[in-house]
Amino acid sequence: MPSSTGSSRGRELQKAQTPEGLREGWVAVQCAWQTTTVAGTPPDLVDAHVQDEWSLAQTLRHLIWRPTPGSAAGILRMQQPFHEIGQIFTGAEEMGFDMSIFRVDPPVYEEILAVRAERQRLVTDFLATATAGCSRRNARTRGAAVTGVPASVTAFA
Repeated sequence: MPSSTGSSRGRELQKAQTPEGLREGWVAVQCAWQTTTVAGTPPDLVDAHVQDEWSLAQTLRHLIWRPTPGSAAGILRMQQPFHEIGQIFTGAEEMGFDMSIFRVDPPVYEEILAVRAERQRLVTDFLATATAGCSRRNARTRGAAVTGVPASVTAFA
């Protein structure tokens, strides 16, 4: 995901094979999203849609949902990895996913940013303690290349 300067530093690090590489990629992805969420999007556009795509607010809600189920449930051992304001993928309800864990009323943008920051801290804190030893152990149990997180750093975008 390029920043406003056209940089895509996180993309080249998405297949990092070391904890250090994942940490570097995570920092790059966070910086790019910071530019988009805080500095780059006027408030009146956070709920705007382009064709049939999700708005920025919906995308951020999906990112609140997306990284934490695998990392929180499997690695951080959270009993309930889903946040009530998370937004699951389109069609999940038709596939039988229990939607009762999600709030019906949409949150305000400030709440989305606060929960997103909280979820990002979980990933940051985990990556700060990741070692190559836990990489090999978690790769066997979770199928991921490094530290038990999905192979793509951008999955944590």
